[in-house]
Amino acid sequence: MLLSKKPVAWDGSLANDSDRHNWEGSQMSMQPSAAPHRVAIADIQIPFWRMVVILIKWTLAAIPAVIIVSIIFGILGALIGGGLMAIMGHVPGVKM
Repeated sequence: MLLSKKPVAWDGSLANDSDRHNWEGSQMSMQPSAAPHRVAIADIQIPFWRMVVILIKWTLAAIPAVIIVSIIFGILGALIGGGLMAIMGHVPGVKM
């Protein structure tokens, strides 16, 4: 099946990508974008035990994250402390 050579949208649009998708016989309408809408969620229907399972999963997922962040802060603290020790030579009140 041969596709027509007339693009649906002009060459610079997202509808006309490099793989030549969305090629048809008629032009695509190019409407101006609408102003963003504000959305407020009033209620979420979720069973209690499903929420408990979600919170347990979040808690278990946070454990490795806390370990990784603790290691990063430990390394940064050691580097900053070592740099200050190198600059100052000693820390008053600390016997080495």
